[in-house]
Amino acid sequence: LMVPLLVIAVGMFLVPLRAGAVIEAAGEGLGYDMNHPFAVAARHTLMTVAQGAALIVLTLRRVTGRSGLSLPKSSLGLRREGWRAEVDTGLRWGVLVLIVNMATAWLVRPLYRLFMSEEAFQTQMRLETGEFGWLAAQGAPGWILGLFVFVAVVLAPVSEELFFRGYLHAVFRHRAPGHALFLSSLVFAALHLYIIHFVPVFFIGLLLAALYERRGSLIAPIVAHAFSNGVVALVSLLQGWLQAG
Repeated sequence: LMVPLLVIAVGMFLVPLRAGAVIEAAGEGLGYDMNHPFAVAARHTLMTVAQGAALIVLTLRRVTGRSGLSLPKSSLGLRREGWRAEVDTGLRWGVLVLIVNMATAWLVRPLYRLFMSEEAFQTQMRLETGEFGWLAAQGAPGWILGLFVFVAVVLAPVSEELFFRGYLHAVFRHRAPGHALFLSSLVFAALHLYIIHFVPVFFIGLLLAALYERRGSLIAPIVAHAFSNGVVALVSLLQGWLQAG
């Protein structure tokens, strides 16, 4: 279990933090105001790109690399066989993931409003949604919005499913087989560092882990994850544009 913790520490924290420092220094060197909301959003999104890339590289190196476990890629659920059926299943489960996400978020948000001021609640909501809708409403450059969509729909589903389902879930299934679904989903939710959306992300993790166990392939969970993220991103984008008029 120490190796997954090391991957988390390096891939999810050290690499993006280092990337953020480099990006900020480079921006200041080029004369940009790195405190501008658009610059802050761009830096955070690029840090997420670095995080996703690091998770992919470190997971593959650990599981399939010669210096790691030297296992076949199929041990991570990376298989080409029957990919069309996996995509179809992923899309159908993506609808379920989206419904569960919306339903649990709708149920827990009023509870947080009981303990948080409206200003604090809205600030936390913007932090957890990446301020995507707000950025669209403020006329953020297209490349920032496009990069955000790429991260949400492509990079995050691939990197997170590869690590949390393909690797971490398998570790828990080996070490604590009766609790693997719960444990991998709990870590998945905790590492998103959400407060308001902790419960929805936990249930999403449960669904994606169950789908992975059922199919034995990462394609279906990746597609389901990407579909749900894509719909949320699209709705946020449209809401932002409508607010902008």
